Amino acid sequence: MIESGPAADLAALARVRDAMKDADNRADAAAFVAVLAEDVVIMAPGLPLLLGLDPCAAFVTEVLASYPQRRVGETIDEVHVSGDLAFDRGTFETEVFDAELGRHVRECGTALRIYRRDASGWKMARVMWHVDEGDEETAHDSPPA
Repeated sequence: MIESGPAADLAALARVRDAMKDADNRADAAAFVAVLAEDVVIMAPGLPLLLGLDPCAAFVTEVLASYPQRRVGETIDEVHVSGDLAFDRGTFETEVFDAELGRHVRECGTALRIYRRDASGWKMARVMWHVDEGDEETAHDSPPA
């Protein structure tokens, strides 16, 4: 992994990522939303742009409620911190149980997340992801951790 920035900030961002992944794997929307910035923007494949905490929180809550049986993994390829802004880039794999299909559905892709530090710590301010073509089945509405 490529990293740049103060060690304390890199460690704090790792804790935020761990909290998001843990919340995602437990389908805990409240814990996931807790790490989102007030002006968060979600850019998901095939969906309209989501601007602000309320629409983004509603999206996360709906996705996690729709797919409570989930497993999310990620590999972070790079993390850079510059002052009160940071970003990470990596790959993810999400597997959910789709009750309508009666089976597990897998989605793999790449993600870019931008974080901003505020008085309460690091928050995810922007996230966008790309889904790889060729997965057996793809659930386009699963947010990456």
